[in-house]
Amino acid sequence: MNLIYGKNPFPEDERMEYRRSITANVIDSIQTLIDMAEVYAEDMPFQKKDQHAIRELEDLDSTLDDIDEERAALIKYVWKLPQIQKTYEHRSNYYITDSAAFYFDCVDTIGKPVITRKEHKNNIQKKLSATSS
Repeated sequence: MNLIYGKNPFPEDERMEYRRSITANVIDSIQTLIDMAEVYAEDMPFQKKDQHAIRELEDLDSTLDDIDEERAALIKYVWKLPQIQKTYEHRSNYYITDSAAFYFDCVDTIGKPVITRKEHKNNIQKKLSATSS
């Protein structure tokens, strides 16, 4: 993830392709946990206040190019629910990406807007021009 979101030698188009792959994995994984919670956390129904976030995530399309900050916050919220944590403990009984917990824990970073190298370079040039004036 550091290679995609931090300083790296990868071309921009390749970084964006990795980002799409991570986005799909995060969305698929949270949707799997929500679905499997019906089995592994059936004794712990979701509270009404949690159901809105769950519905929002159930309706997400995993072919999205990106997870915005709002969706990242929803994923983080649902990930921390006790029903989802209990369901995650049973992950050996169903398929979920091995790196799901890592991605959920880093979802704030994933939800930040992507700045391309060109945009970054332009921002630096603007700051340098403003300070030298």
